[in-house]
Amino acid sequence: MSKILLKYIAAITILLAISACSSGGASRENLNRVISQSYAKVTGVESVQLESEVGKRSAQGVLIGALSNSDGSGDEILIGALVGALIGGGVQKIEEGSNQAFYYQLQSAEQGEFKVLTKQTGLEVGDCVAVEKSEFTKLTKVKDENCT
Repeated sequence: MSKILLKYIAAITILLAISACSSGGASRENLNRVISQSYAKVTGVESVQLESEVGKRSAQGVLIGALSNSDGSGDEILIGALVGALIGGGVQKIEEGSNQAFYYQLQSAEQGEFKVLTKQTGLEVGDCVAVEKSEFTKLTKVKDENCT
């Protein structure tokens, strides 16, 4: 195997390892932990844009791509940097998904007023929600009688 091919394989393995660090399903952090639940009324909704790490991951991809072709010509180094930027930024964009999120202003008898930042959609002012807290917070619309 050539050195260039080995360097590409190493770079792709690094990127795959980084992207494989997150998976779906129940969080292992919640094992043997109490998940608390309370009820709250939605009193406000604000749409926000989340910060993106795409630029940072593209820059890392440039570095990995350029270094993996460091023994090649200038054109090969440039192509490696471009491919690295596309792969690094592309994988990050897929992992992030949309940058659209919502601040939900909530009011509960136990906690008073508080905010939750989430990508969850579909909640409106006046909705009653179950607030599940563990490592992450999840809001689920429930019947109004839970919030009385």
